[in-house]
Amino acid sequence: MKYTVITGASSGIGYEAALAFAACGKNLILAARRTAALEN
Repeated sequence: MKYTVITGASSGIGYEAALAFAACGKNLILAARRTAALEN
């Protein structure tokens, strides 16, 4: 199983990239400094 790692996933380009990869059905590992924003 392959994974896609995205840092800065709570906002901006990282957030948009996470949405795009998720829409393609990718397995994601997300990282961000603001965990509250990431959980939303």
